[in-house]
Amino acid sequence: MNCRMLSVALAGTVALCLPWALASQAAASSPDAATWLFTPVDVPLQGVTKTYVRDMNASGQIVGHYTLAGVSYGFVLSGGVFTTGIAARVPGHTEIRGINPQGDIVGDVWGGGLPSAAFLLSGGVVTEFRYPGASITVAEDIDAPGDIVGYYVLGGVHHGFVYRYGVFTTIDIPGSIKTQVRGINPQGEMVGNYTAADGLHGFLLGKDGSLTTINGPGGSNGNANGIDPRGWIVGESLPGPAGYLLHGGGFVPFAYPGAIITRPWRITPDGQHIVGFYDDLHGFVLSRKPLQ
Repeated sequence: MNCRMLSVALAGTVALCLPWALASQAAASSPDAATWLFTPVDVPLQGVTKTYVRDMNASGQIVGHYTLAGVSYGFVLSGGVFTTGIAARVPGHTEIRGINPQGDIVGDVWGGGLPSAAFLLSGGVVTEFRYPGASITVAEDIDAPGDIVGYYVLGGVHHGFVYRYGVFTTIDIPGSIKTQVRGINPQGEMVGNYTAADGLHGFLLGKDGSLTTINGPGGSNGNANGIDPRGWIVGESLPGPAGYLLHGGGFVPFAYPGAIITRPWRITPDGQHIVGFYDDLHGFVLSRKPLQ
């Protein structure tokens, strides 16, 4: 493992009043237009070309990253205020991908003359870590106990991982040629995707080691990106990709209005908000109630 301790660079904060509107409070479980509301999220800085929303915790803190002048920076949106310019390495590119209930943040960083690495931002301090010998290490999500999941690239092959107490555990789906772990819930259930001879598939890996392949609506290929404490899963189905919510009643497909691509990334612990991005340009929050 390769760890470095750095201070996080904060370029500043920007206030934003998002037009959250009250959606139906009925016990609907499907993200349809009658009961759910899409709200676009774009970092309000001049020159920003892309905004990606990656996660949202139970406190309503939203995290992600954006592109400005060809460089990626992280952001946190909390209480209607953006904190922008979060750089885990200077110079370098930073992508924030996950946040837990305590506000600990994970993601990946590259450039600045150093190898690509995952990072943990906790208490204002950034710790970089990377799988030994890997060319790329990406941290996708972090749960309340501090378990981090993601993937690394070693010898050109993608492997999933869980990182606990400074120790990597590799996760490879049997028969796959590529595995990425994207999300973890408090029960230790993990979701992600793997590539096999017949294409790309999502998966659910239970705490007991049980494995369930997830193909999108209609049996299509796709990804599983996020899972909440009840086991509700969000992801993308191909072709498209289009978004889906998978729960006890089956698949519910959805798409940002007018978008060609909709990529849901996480679902909040209460199941009231789904976050992601569309057309690989703009972030969104899909809500069943207004943010607090």
